[in-house]
Formats: sequence, C-alpha cells, structure tokens
Amino acid sequence: MNLNKLRGKLTECGINYEKAGKYIGRSRTSFSNRINSKKPFTQSEISKLKKLLNLTNDEVAEIFLD
Repeated sequence: MNLNKLRGKLTECGINYEKAGKYIGRSRTSFSNRINSKKPFTQSEISKLKKLLNLTNDEVAEIFLD
C-alpha cells in the first residue's frame, strides 16, 4: 500500500482521520490503525474512500495494490 499517497489525498481534500473514519463506518482510532498498516482496509472501506476522495481506478490501484 502507498499510504503516503492516501495521506496526501486526504490532505488535498481537506479530510481528517475522524471524518474519513466516520464516512467508512469506523472511529478515528480505527481509521488511524488502518492508515498506519496495523489493520487492513476492507474492500468496502476502499470503495467508500474511492468515493469520498474522488479517486480514479488507477489511483485506487496505486494506493491499495502496490
């Protein structure tokens, strides 16, 4: 995973961990655990983040599949 790119997209969109976590149905702490590689993102969470951050399919692949 390219977590720096994900962090950059969050910053670019003005979205903090609490807001992103709430959007995907998780707490800020739970989202932080995922973005710090302590727990994996589920397919559902990735899909929600794609929508929230307006990510292209290529960006999703770069962030979550690398």
